[in-house]
Amino acid sequence: MRVTNMISAVPMLLGFFTATAAAAGEPSTDPVQLLQFRSASSAEPVEASLRGADRFKVAWRLAEPSPELLQRTDDGTFRYRSGGRTYAVLPSGARTPDPGQDAKPASDLPDAPSPLVFDGNAVRSEAAGGGWTYTLPEGRSVLPQTRQTDARSNLYFQDDASNWYSLTASGEERFVLRLDGIGDRPKCVVAPSGDSACASPALGLIGLREKSDAPRLYMDGRETFFPMRPAVIDGVTYVPLRPIAETLKASVVWGEEDQSVTIKGERAVRLAIGRPGATVDGKTVPLEHPPLLIDDTTFVPLRFVGEALGETIIWEEATRTIQIASPQ
Repeated sequence: MRVTNMISAVPMLLGFFTATAAAAGEPSTDPVQLLQFRSASSAEPVEASLRGADRFKVAWRLAEPSPELLQRTDDGTFRYRSGGRTYAVLPSGARTPDPGQDAKPASDLPDAPSPLVFDGNAVRSEAAGGGWTYTLPEGRSVLPQTRQTDARSNLYFQDDASNWYSLTASGEERFVLRLDGIGDRPKCVVAPSGDSACASPALGLIGLREKSDAPRLYMDGRETFFPMRPAVIDGVTYVPLRPIAETLKASVVWGEEDQSVTIKGERAVRLAIGRPGATVDGKTVPLEHPPLLIDDTTFVPLRFVGEALGETIIWEEATRTIQIASPQ
């Protein structure tokens, strides 16, 4: 796919200060980054701020006047309409024409199902033994039809002044993007990856992303998200074995006594935590870097996935992307 007409601008930093983080369920006092953009629709500057700037960043901006942000897709891109045409914005911030899309405007977004209670300026979890309350600034409330989640169950919503919030599933604030000074009611959406985008006539479009070295994972050309991300440990790229194997239609059995994993699919694979070897269809194969157990999830070196499960693995260093392609 050829990328055309890329429009980008780096936000000009006005100021930066740091403070300590708050407890779960309370507004954070994480670092705040003050941002100023050239308006997409007038000569006046546009100001915003990002709380949680030590962990999140404005990754790209398109100075597109009067964009209409569309509902999210599951392919890692954002879509919008402008001048009667539909465009896709890639994770890099590049823009490309996207004909034939019939997605609805973000303003028609239905609220994501949630066990949480939204009451005035409070968001509450009433789960037994694990309840919490997150309180918005006085006078603010969660705006209906803006409640969304990503693939890792993080919560996102806008308040009635259009500020954009994200909380973890346990109620800890991740970031707050303050947009209330813009005045033209920006709309925001989140992708399954956790990348989010906001748009308005003055703001144009901006993309917000977590600062992370975790590689992105694509399976047969489609970005895939699991609760545990791939990780680079001591220079070796590890991936969560069970969700990948199950996505490839293989069954996975955990052996508690010897901390082993048996995978049954196109091939039969057996390996154990901490041991530098494995068996594939009964034959012993070397495993230079042994499997690791991280938060009850078995991680194995990326290359092993290809060798053991018969997949083609491509590591794209420039974009830190893992491509896993199944045999045709």
